[in-house]
Amino acid sequence: MEASITKLNDDLKFALNGFREEICTLRAEHERLKHQTADISRDVSELKASMQFLSGEQDDFKKKVDGTIRQSTKQSGLTISNLETKVDYLEQQARQSNIEICNIPETRSENLLNIMGSISMAINFPISQKDILSIHGVPHAHRQTNKP
Repeated sequence: MEASITKLNDDLKFALNGFREEICTLRAEHERLKHQTADISRDVSELKASMQFLSGEQDDFKKKVDGTIRQSTKQSGLTISNLETKVDYLEQQARQSNIEICNIPETRSENLLNIMGSISMAINFPISQKDILSIHGVPHAHRQTNKP
């Protein structure tokens, strides 16, 4: 019986040694995993900080771009308004020296400068041809006439 107790004791010691080795291996693996987890956690924290920084940078950039667009749009609006005012003024200036004469019969080979000279003499207000910058015949309001 003592031999079987000794054998059982030896078997238990052998099994305990196996458990101890397994526990040591598991502890080493646990430490390695713990370090790996800490490294991954640190990397995730760094990535999170980088993403927050980049997000802030993007927000700042977007604000600058939006401000630039608003300023450019405002400036373009002012420029357009100024140009419209100038065009209106120039059109008004161009019309100041216009004369409109209506109901003059048309002829096929009419010379508008000669007609204007004849009219100016008839009203006793002579106008030289060099005083006339431009002269135009204006089409009829009713296009159904066959006159030239």
